[in-house]
Amino acid sequence: MGLFKNNPQGGVTDMIRCDEKSYLIWKWRPEGADIERNGRENAIRWGSSLRVKEGSVAVFVYSGKEGLAQDYIVGPADIMVDTNNLPVIASLIGKLYNGGTPFQAEVYFVNLAETVQTKFGIPFFEVFDRDLEEFGVPIAVRGSIDFNIEDYKEFIRKHRLENFSLQELQAQIKDTVAENVKSVVANAPEKYEIPVIQIERKISEIKEEAAERLREKLFIDYGVYLKDINISDLEINKESEAYQELKAVTKDLTALKRKAKAKADAKDISANQKIGVFERAANAFVDAKENAYARRKETQRQYAKEVEEERAGKLGAAGAKIISAINKKNGNDNRKPGEAVPPPVPNKTFHIVMYGKAAGPYDLETLKKMAEEGRLNPDSYAWTDGMDNWAMANTIQELKSLFVENEIPSLPPIPSTNMKNNE
Repeated sequence: MGLFKNNPQGGVTDMIRCDEKSYLIWKWRPEGADIERNGRENAIRWGSSLRVKEGSVAVFVYSGKEGLAQDYIVGPADIMVDTNNLPVIASLIGKLYNGGTPFQAEVYFVNLAETVQTKFGIPFFEVFDRDLEEFGVPIAVRGSIDFNIEDYKEFIRKHRLENFSLQELQAQIKDTVAENVKSVVANAPEKYEIPVIQIERKISEIKEEAAERLREKLFIDYGVYLKDINISDLEINKESEAYQELKAVTKDLTALKRKAKAKADAKDISANQKIGVFERAANAFVDAKENAYARRKETQRQYAKEVEEERAGKLGAAGAKIISAINKKNGNDNRKPGEAVPPPVPNKTFHIVMYGKAAGPYDLETLKKMAEEGRLNPDSYAWTDGMDNWAMANTIQELKSLFVENEIPSLPPIPSTNMKNNE
């Protein structure tokens, strides 16, 4: 792994790089370093080559009189180790070491692209129904989380790199995940207002709530970023006595609630609502009858109009002959030979209101017949040419006589008689 070459100023330079394929934190050591003796292990010369792959960062850690100092080289990078690239360390060791002499520093490679998946499992614990708190149903949770390092400075600040163990970090994260997921699941029935035996229906909401909690918690405590959480299983112990009892009680309560709701719905219909239903039904029935009646009457009216017009035409021709004969008899025929016979004197006609619409015109004979049949009443509105507006029939001079014969004469009061009992 280490490549050596002669330094012009004496000594040996190193090739500092990481060839590991999968890692989160990896510590570089010079080739030939004596792990038991820390002196050579951390000895680095200025002028050594440094290669950092994309998605990684090289961390140089130097311990000085004032504590730890750190310099970071973010990949991709292929550079020489010198004071320009490591200004923090250079400022601390400048007075102690010259150009080619070694300086003591640890080099760590932090993989920013690596995603670590950690599975977790929470053994059965009791979750209580929000309505039946005396039944604790055993539930187990299984899943996994994916995390990585985004803020490497925060991560390094929270961990001692020389003693870092991914296994220990995963174990700590598992405990944190289990604690928070367990809390979310335990409170789910009350928060989402569901029976505990239906908790699997809210697995998506539980996952989102757990992710929101853990994302902040894992960064604050461990400096890692939670990329995703997967809850693969919410297992209810359906063989447990508590589950069986709760299921039976829930079934009975559901049946009672349905009966109570149906009964309440039947009773809760107010009087106004009932009246409204009846009124709508009655109105629909009346409307249907009135429409049918109106259509029948309109048909009769049209037929009567045609008959009356035909009669009026015949009467007009006959009337003209009668008038002509009378005029000749009385010597009133002043027509010259060949002069046309004048048309008959037109009868006055009226329009009347029937079923909310104007009908007619009708002559007086037709209106008289209509009055006799009850189709024209004294309070029926009528109009004829020359009137400003509609008026009741009994207020129009020409129509008053139509209703005189139809009026029922008022009976005189019954005379009082003294009845004597026959003894």
